[in-house]
Amino acid sequence: DWLRRFVRPGFLLIALFEAALIALNMFVFSGVSNSRLLPFEIFNAVAAFVVLAFMWTLWFDHYWKATALGFSTVVLLAATFVSLSTGRTEPLFVSVLLLLFGAGSLVPWDARWQSALTLVCLAWLAVNAIWSPSHDPDVLYRWLGLMAAAGLAQVGAARNEHLRKELESRAQLLAR
Repeated sequence: DWLRRFVRPGFLLIALFEAALIALNMFVFSGVSNSRLLPFEIFNAVAAFVVLAFMWTLWFDHYWKATALGFSTVVLLAATFVSLSTGRTEPLFVSVLLLLFGAGSLVPWDARWQSALTLVCLAWLAVNAIWSPSHDPDVLYRWLGLMAAAGLAQVGAARNEHLRKELESRAQLLAR
């Protein structure tokens, strides 16, 4: 039950955020550059709603960590394509920051799963840095900021894991 209470709202917010981006690009910021981004935003929204639908299945109860990591990878993939097609690093940078902080503070998994997400995030950012046609003059600051964010997310995940274990042991003592 706690899993659904914490993870469902996160996926719902992602899905609604992507749906809002689609609406903004279609009706407010319509243009050639935004029309190139629309398929990626639709892809992200559909992926979020699919994961949200899977949350009501028994399968999700057993494989939610892999599902969350897979979904995060899909979001990073789409953000990488947006970044590479526009020559702007901000879409991927913001996605990495939000995934690291969001997962590290809200997703109830252990530090190993957070480490896996951190590696995926940093790997996608490295791919983007290698393939990107633009050369960001602030790249060192971005990497330092992301390393700090990764460290904070890791500490947050480890702290949350410790608190969950402590809470479970107290509940077991009370049950006796």
